[in-house]
Amino acid sequence: MPVIHLEYLLPDKMKAMPKDWKALKGKYAELIKTKKISFDKKLGLMLEKRPKLHKSIGSYKAGNPTLLVSANLKAMKTNATLLQTAATSYRTKIKVLGNPAQAEMDAFLAKVVSAAKNDVVWADGKITIMKTPKKK
Repeated sequence: MPVIHLEYLLPDKMKAMPKDWKALKGKYAELIKTKKISFDKKLGLMLEKRPKLHKSIGSYKAGNPTLLVSANLKAMKTNATLLQTAATSYRTKIKVLGNPAQAEMDAFLAKVVSAAKNDVVWADGKITIMKTPKKK
């Protein structure tokens, strides 16, 4: 059974990830430009969506239409899948950077992949709970 890592669900950590990504790209901007690496999958935007999606799901109260909650959970899973794909792609691209840039960026992207996987597991769990009939 998959395990949910709560550190990836903390709002402050989720909000920090897009800033951390931007700072990391800025720190190594010259090297990235020299090596002609293009981060074309909009990882930052997907990272910015994560806290909003989690908040929209967390704000639902019991009795709210399950279709709305289900749609937001599916949106979270879609975002997480795209995040995972982008971060994995970027991990391949940064191999030409050399250390310390490669190590630092790879560590961050590994966290992104883990957070994305965690979002999928969390959303799947919520969907399963919603589909489970209530005991009388």
